[in-house]
Amino acid sequence: MLLSSIAGPAAAANNSTATSSNSSAAPPGTYISENVRLLDSGYNQSSGEAFVELRSTKTMAVTISDGGALSTGSGEIASRTFVLDAGETTRVVLPVTKTGGRVAVVIDTPGVLYGHIIKTSDSIVGPGGFTARDAQITAASGALVVAIVSIVMVVRYLAGTNDAPERIA
Repeated sequence: MLLSSIAGPAAAANNSTATSSNSSAAPPGTYISENVRLLDSGYNQSSGEAFVELRSTKTMAVTISDGGALSTGSGEIASRTFVLDAGETTRVVLPVTKTGGRVAVVIDTPGVLYGHIIKTSDSIVGPGGFTARDAQITAASGALVVAIVSIVMVVRYLAGTNDAPERIA
């Protein structure tokens, strides 16, 4: 996403990484509340940080929290509170917990608590390595191949095109 100009850090608590920019065009995105739009999100595997880009029609305080933190047990959850300025795009970076090939953030705006899953890999071996889904697909594919070869051999034997069945396993 091309941002027209960097205005500097937005007011932020907890030393969050938040930057704003002015833009006159209405960007696409998903409305997460009446006044706030989620424009973009992503995950940096090497740093373990997720980013979200938000735009608001009103100035308001927003908190972003790590949505995957509870998967590792009880404890403190990383979060950043910052101010969204009216008409500006703000990018916030937050350390997050990766669980099952995904990371998630929770966006707390006045009146709405919105969960957003950030896909980190589709795997069969994309970034992030093998997943449980990859193991299931591999096992099912192997079983299907053995079944097809067995059926072909039985059909050939019954049709008389093969005198003796061969051991296949």
